[in-house]
Parts: sequence; C-alpha cells; structure tokens
Amino acid sequence: MAVYLGLEGIIKIRNQTVAEVRSWTLNTAAELVDASCLGDSWKVHYPTIKSWHGSLSCFWDDTDPLQQALTVGESIELILYPAGDGDQHASFSGTAFITARDYTGSHNGLVEATITFQGSGALIQTNANNNLNVKERKESTKKES
Repeated sequence: MAVYLGLEGIIKIRNQTVAEVRSWTLNTAAELVDASCLGDSWKVHYPTIKSWHGSLSCFWDDTDPLQQALTVGESIELILYPAGDGDQHASFSGTAFITARDYTGSHNGLVEATITFQGSGALIQTNANNNLNVKERKESTKKES
C-alpha cells in the first residue's frame, strides 16, 4: 500500500510552483441521467458527463508574481503533485478557470488566500508506477490481453 505525506505535495500553475501552499482539494464528479421506465420498482441511473474542480490555500504573498496573476476568470494550466514532482510521482493535470479568491485572517494567524478553480475539459491522472495517464494505461492493458 502506498502512503503519501501531504507535506510533499507541489502545485504548479503555468509550470511555476505556487509558493507557500498550505492545503489543496481536488473533486471529480459524474452527472447521472435517470433512465427509469414505467414499471420499474427502483430508479435506474447512467453516468454521463464528468467534471472536476478544487481549491488551494496558501499564505497570501502580495510580492509573489504568480499569486498576483491568479485572478478570477483567468485560464490556468494546473498540475497537482500529491507527493512531489519527480518522474516517479503521480499527478493530476488539466486546464481550469479561477472562479474565486478568498482571503482569511485571524488575530493569531497569518493571512491566507484560497483560490478556487473549475476544470475545463479532461483531468489527466498520471500513474506513479509507469508514468502513463490512467486512460492510456487501460488502453495498453486491453491491447496486451
């Protein structure tokens, strides 16, 4: 079983590492269509379109050009590395739009910025073992069978 430490994660936008990241989230979903018919005792659903979105929280740094460029409405090329960015590590990547920026502060903490993004198109998941994205790995497995 693989174990990943969150502190080793790296987020890159426009091929630059985002500074002072504290946490991130990534959510994937599939919409379902109701395919129930007259006479069915239970609802029947089929998955249709998929989507992804997420957020990252970092210490706000108004001197960091990358943080300042991440404005609402911007299109970004995003790569999330859960356990470091070496060739042997898994990643998630895709194009997204920044949908919100929130700032929080407290009397006993540092000011943080939370940047929310919405994926546009496919989210590519790269496998840590063979560095193929999941779709490519499934297709190559089918060919070998």
